Amino acid sequence: MAIITFWIIFIICSFSAVLMYLVVRGADICKTDKERFDEDEEQSRIVSQNYKMEEKLNE
Repeated sequence: MAIITFWIIFIICSFSAVLMYLVVRGADICKTDKERFDEDEEQSRIVSQNYKMEEKLNE
């Protein structure tokens, strides 16, 4: 009985993981080039800010 329960839970979790992956990929595919550029720009700005803060802390 325990093995059957394990497999049912495993299948449900695997199915959920595949659905979440497809949703994330679908959202990424629907982005325009401008949205991708803006997102990349924002991420690089945040990384540079974090790098500057680390430099100040290490002084």
